[in-house]
Amino acid sequence: MEGNGGRAQVKGLELAMVRTPNHGHAGERAQRLQLLVYLAVPLSVIALAVGFRVVGAAPLLLLFPPLGVVAALVIREAIWHFSDRSARLFGRLVHSADGIPYAATCSAEEAMVARGDYAAAAAAYRAHADADPTSLTPLVRLAEITRRYLGDPAAAERTYLEIRRRSGDPNAAANQLIDLYRATGNRGRLMGELARYAAVHAGSPAARAARKELQSLKHSDGPS
Repeated sequence: MEGNGGRAQVKGLELAMVRTPNHGHAGERAQRLQLLVYLAVPLSVIALAVGFRVVGAAPLLLLFPPLGVVAALVIREAIWHFSDRSARLFGRLVHSADGIPYAATCSAEEAMVARGDYAAAAAAYRAHADADPTSLTPLVRLAEITRRYLGDPAAAERTYLEIRRRSGDPNAAANQLIDLYRATGNRGRLMGELARYAAVHAGSPAARAARKELQSLKHSDGPS
């Protein structure tokens, strides 16, 4: 069954995260090395200054810069561990309020996002969405990641339209689609979404704003 396959895929992704929490790909290693350099240079200089005050110009002074590097290693691991734990906690807090199935695994996807592994996070959220078609929040996060981090507005649009189909609400994801069409300059679809939004929310300030923007677009398309 598709649901069982989705669950197995989610479980496999979670196990991969447990096996290699910080060394899973070259991008992470580069980030860790960069952080180490940023910390090691000033700490080595500080250690050298402290060593000069303690032992003067003696040969023992050469032992102090390596102490700065060791301190940088310790601090880097503490920072990395803290950021990873914070990302996982954030994921739990965000998703627990919505009652998403597999809430325990969502923290792994948010940790991927925090570390910049956006493609893996998108694949994991797709697995959640396929495993439980009744849950829309994984699709919302998938669309956000696809648009904001992966730079694929067409894929983001397809995901927002999928949210609309699954929800059965013809106005679902309207705000996200309007923002997307504005950003991509898709005037035709933007006008369609604005008209839909104004009709659904008739009488509200938001509907009046949508009609005003729609009229502005129509006038700009007319003869000068």
